Amino acid sequence: MRATRLPIIAFLLSPLATGTSFIVVWGPAVVAVAVDGRGTYHANGTDRAIPACKALRIGDTVYTAAGDIPPGLKDTITTAGISAGGHKVATSVQGLVFQNRLHDPTYYSKYRPGYVILTILSVRVGLKAGGKQLTQFLIGEHDGIVARTIELSGATGIFCACLGQPPAPPIGWEKGSPTKFVRDALTAGFQSDPFSGPPLTIIRVTPNKAEWLELGNCKADGSNAWDTTPPQ
Repeated sequence: MRATRLPIIAFLLSPLATGTSFIVVWGPAVVAVAVDGRGTYHANGTDRAIPACKALRIGDTVYTAAGDIPPGLKDTITTAGISAGGHKVATSVQGLVFQNRLHDPTYYSKYRPGYVILTILSVRVGLKAGGKQLTQFLIGEHDGIVARTIELSGATGIFCACLGQPPAPPIGWEKGSPTKFVRDALTAGFQSDPFSGPPLTIIRVTPNKAEWLELGNCKADGSNAWDTTPPQ
């Protein structure tokens, strides 16, 4: 029998972004997500590496993000995510990103129309159709921010917000240790990405629950997700 390869979607991050890396791989009964634990705090024209938590669980949905993280992202997603579905989350974050751009026009002037400045992954427990989504926020024309949603469809697949092309998962990966693949794949990317690094946060989502297998820099209660407090 000829082996088949899972579809691969790669989203390449510019060095102008904060450099968050995450990878998500899914099969019919499991989703594995790995997120790096190094943040880049931008202020006064300089970037500083800091420990960071980049994953959040709200109810039955897990979120992670790659790109420029606006202050207040956790609170915005928490408020919108509890009361409604993905559309309200996208609309709320779209306004937040736009306000962040207005507050720092010099930094955002580096980005041309069409540039993706923020990507949010959401994975919902149950793994039904529409349960895996990417919401991307792009620089629009005339200083606007455009939001678009991409369904991660298909029985199997992989998406990597990282530098370079991720390897294809081996056949039967979900029957062994689904976390080993995402760990190895994301760690390999650190060698060429100066903005990302360990420790990893690793999450496994099944039809019944979301498990935090490794916290990385995250607190168990999720209180420090996307913390943009200025470093001391």
